[in-house]
Amino acid sequence: MTETGAALVSVVIPTFNREHLIVDALDSVFAQHYRPIELVVIDDGSEDGTEAAVTNWAREHQSDESFEFAYHRQDNSGGNVARNRGISESRGQYVGFLDSDDRWAPDKLTKQCRLFDDGDVAAVYCGVKHLDASSDEVTEAPRRSNPHGNLLQKLLVQDVTAPTSTNLIRRTVFERTGSFDESLEARQDWDMWIRVAGQGLIEVVPEALVDFRSHDGPRTASNPAREVRAYKAILEKYSDLIERCSWRVRRLSRAAYHRRLG
Repeated sequence: MTETGAALVSVVIPTFNREHLIVDALDSVFAQHYRPIELVVIDDGSEDGTEAAVTNWAREHQSDESFEFAYHRQDNSGGNVARNRGISESRGQYVGFLDSDDRWAPDKLTKQCRLFDDGDVAAVYCGVKHLDASSDEVTEAPRRSNPHGNLLQKLLVQDVTAPTSTNLIRRTVFERTGSFDESLEARQDWDMWIRVAGQGLIEVVPEALVDFRSHDGPRTASNPAREVRAYKAILEKYSDLIERCSWRVRRLSRAAYHRRLG
């Protein structure tokens, strides 16, 4: 149900060869208690039946006037290029991201949007549950401490938030800081959260409102060499900011980098 005066939330789903999983992601957005929603799917050059799965789904979900849908296809360019395209194609006051193999709980957006009543809040993330996609069995117990508030110094040490599918961000943050840094080989999400933290508070709904699903199909893999190069690039990018922090933060930042190297 649309709340009177409720802000439009744009949901960006980048996808590549997710024919077997993307409908679950789409269903989880449509099932949100929150309205109005604008759902933007960016197909990053899928070679399977993803396009047909998405267009068939859209055809069956046209009756809700408070739910807008758009599908855009592009040459394969990577997940963060697709996310940036989604940001530029959308218009909501808040922008959320959902990987096409993950799912949201029905009350995710409702609970997160309430925290934006504080005008100093730039973004809200939430807890996550790790599941096996084929069985829905929990594969990993949550271990995050869910820090919130002014997270800039913590983020200059390491990423302390949660996966991209948990985040909801004010559009004005992107207007001030730009979108995901496509020059980075990895960890573009961490780089983004550093910039977000520089614009305001980052709050959290600790509940596990996102299903992060493991499966046999392709998922963005961690490449150790790329990870290390990206980690170094991010520390260099924010070196001036780190040097203005306390000696303790500078030491922790260097220690975290060397742990990553190890």
